[in-house]
Amino acid sequence: MAAPQRQRNTQRLWIGLFIPVYALCFGLLLDTVVRGRLYSLVEVSQPASRADFPRVIGLRADSVDGSDLEPGDRLLALNGADLHGVGPIGLSIRLATSDPNAAVRIVVDRAGNRRRSVLPVASRTAHWPRLLASLSFAVVALLLLRRARPSETVRAVAATYMCTALLLTCTFAGGAAVTYFSIAVHVVSLTLAVPLAVRSAWLFPNAAPPTTWFGRALPWPFALIGVLDASRFYDLPLPRHMGAVGVSILGLANIAVLVFLTARNYVNADPIGRRQIRWFLLGAYLAMLPPGVFTLLAAFDLRFNVALVISTGSLGFIPIFLLIAVGRYNLFDIDRLITAAASYTLLGGVLLIAILSAVPGLAYAVSGPMGLEPSLVQVGISVLLALILLPAQRRLRPRVEQVFFSERYALQQGIDRLLSDLTNCAAPRDLFVLVGERLGNLLRPESCVVYALGGQVYRPVFAHGRAVPAAFEALGPLVSVLRRRRTPLAAGHENHYGEQLSPFDHAALETLGVPVVVPVPGKQELSGFLSLGPKRSGDVYTTTDLALLGAVADKVASRLHSFDDAEVLRQSRAMQEALRRYVPGPVADQLASGHALDVGERELTILFVDMRGYTAYAEQRASAEVFATISRYTDVVSEVVNGCGGAVVEFTGDGVMAVFGAPRRLDHKERTAVEAAQRIVAVASSVDPEIQVGVGIATGPVYVGNVRSADRLIWTAIGNTTNLAARLQALTREFNAGVVIDALTWERAGDLRSQFTKHAGVAIRGRSEPQNVYVLPLASLSQNNV
Repeated sequence: MAAPQRQRNTQRLWIGLFIPVYALCFGLLLDTVVRGRLYSLVEVSQPASRADFPRVIGLRADSVDGSDLEPGDRLLALNGADLHGVGPIGLSIRLATSDPNAAVRIVVDRAGNRRRSVLPVASRTAHWPRLLASLSFAVVALLLLRRARPSETVRAVAATYMCTALLLTCTFAGGAAVTYFSIAVHVVSLTLAVPLAVRSAWLFPNAAPPTTWFGRALPWPFALIGVLDASRFYDLPLPRHMGAVGVSILGLANIAVLVFLTARNYVNADPIGRRQIRWFLLGAYLAMLPPGVFTLLAAFDLRFNVALVISTGSLGFIPIFLLIAVGRYNLFDIDRLITAAASYTLLGGVLLIAILSAVPGLAYAVSGPMGLEPSLVQVGISVLLALILLPAQRRLRPRVEQVFFSERYALQQGIDRLLSDLTNCAAPRDLFVLVGERLGNLLRPESCVVYALGGQVYRPVFAHGRAVPAAFEALGPLVSVLRRRRTPLAAGHENHYGEQLSPFDHAALETLGVPVVVPVPGKQELSGFLSLGPKRSGDVYTTTDLALLGAVADKVASRLHSFDDAEVLRQSRAMQEALRRYVPGPVADQLASGHALDVGERELTILFVDMRGYTAYAEQRASAEVFATISRYTDVVSEVVNGCGGAVVEFTGDGVMAVFGAPRRLDHKERTAVEAAQRIVAVASSVDPEIQVGVGIATGPVYVGNVRSADRLIWTAIGNTTNLAARLQALTREFNAGVVIDALTWERAGDLRSQFTKHAGVAIRGRSEPQNVYVLPLASLSQNNV
């Protein structure tokens, strides 16, 4: 049986076992809550023999008030029933079957003196929030298994959440059978949940499973916590004190391991992975905040103990936020949410300290002269303090953001300066250039193109990065979509590229690497739009980014309205003229020979070349020197590509895109492209010894045809294969490689295949499944061995 089928069968088995067990436990807890079954607030020991009685060994903090029991007291009878040989479990059974509305009468022996008393108990009615929290864990676990893309991480998290859901329901009580079933669920679920949580922390969000014996064995010592926790509650199978100490030690060790694994994965994750981890951490923080606050308050006032029990329902935030992290990590700007949470927490901490320290004394001093109850005055002062501190959050939030998310703070400040500087632009040309350059510096997209209306076509007036400067008809589907919008159009958000775009427009935008298009509204028509490619960092465009881009577009529109329409059109056309490109040599040859260019989908091999460290290289040299170096570099690359039968279709400063198999068909195009890549890497150093390049190659279906440019049609190749080649080129930095190719290219590379090393299961941005890639290290390439 294939591995995926075995995994699906195992997954079905998990679900088949979990649902009936969870439904039973949920129902029993619901019955316990509705009936208000009782539990003891007094800790008792397990009798040494059946002839002995349970002894009081501890009192919970909320049972001290009004209780006359002391450690060492023996409990002889409960509601008239003898307690010979009855331990913590037997006492729990008797309380669960008692009348919840009647006092629990006990007979106590203290140093040979018998007397009657009342046992401090509490109702399990307050456990209803555990139902909500457990339901949250259970539903998210099933959603992950049924809806999320299968992976080791998803399976580990789902298993953890199944066990946690059962653990949260295990406080049900009743007769002997129900109580022993509750204990079994408690022990088994906790025994599995903690090790599974460690494994999940190892894997989340996309780390590889452990391959060493230490990594595989790391979670399982924590399985002892189940037995230790049972001993802490029931004095069995280990003494209660050993269980308490063991739980404390393992608990602290578990926290340390979880923190270490999370920090390690955060450091090693890509920007999206870090965003996912931040979503989970925010959920964990919100889940633990209410219990932490009420624990502190209960230490000062026992009346907060009920609120403390109810606050456990906030644990349901953890699975909800993880589900967002896995499926919709760009739902909101997580950095802004964390900043808001941190600023409110700081202010809440100040308020809490004031309420616990200064407010009681102040309320007592004020209440006397006013003739009011001190408690009423205390509430009033607390509310007044909250109203005073609340506006301070607006001032505190930017400072918190500057500390925790300096890049986000710099973006906000940069956009604010851009909006101010746009007001000073004296001409449309200055406006377009300023917007394009500033957005390119602030967001660092792979491409940034500013389009303006010229006649009946929207043409680029500013282009930066890897972008084919396509033009779009004023009556085309893309422009029609943008004309109806006043907010950015963003892939991956609620409103993304949809069925209204033609397949070719969609493919053109995809090839440009444009996840965001920002319309610039005009007086009557669409004035233009901005297209931004993926961020070079690999991060997504957040809702905050889109809001800032919308503000920039509105400002540009406002400034364009202040210029004369004729002047805007004249300068737009002048800038469009400046963006004219040369026709690739093979295309010109094909046209000169009288043969028409093929248009449509074909299988091609796409090659991307990029110079490493171009920005740092250029910053250290004069512009003339950089220009001369880039000119020699592009000449060398073009010569190699043309010599191997390929066609260079795009230059983007330090990058080159070439195709093999079009416009002329080419036998063995895959091997030829690999050979060209090896030569390019080897001869790049002949231009300048400090220059290193990386090459990515992919083979697959590509749409070849003409894209309308600023003043002509450009022949190019667009589609998913083009994107894959660009992504493989980016991986050369990660692998310190000269060439990285996809599996299909490697299969057809002939005798050159032996020079490559396979890397299985590599995550590639834009691909739903990990891919196998083949890597040729830089060390194996030089002018002498190619």
